[in-house]
Amino acid sequence: MADSLLSFGVEKLWDLLVRV
Repeated sequence: MADSLLSFGVEKLWDLLVRV
């Protein structure tokens, strides 16, 4: 479960970084 949340957070952060 923690791994899933971590992956989700990383994907969201990456998406924000790519948008910038």
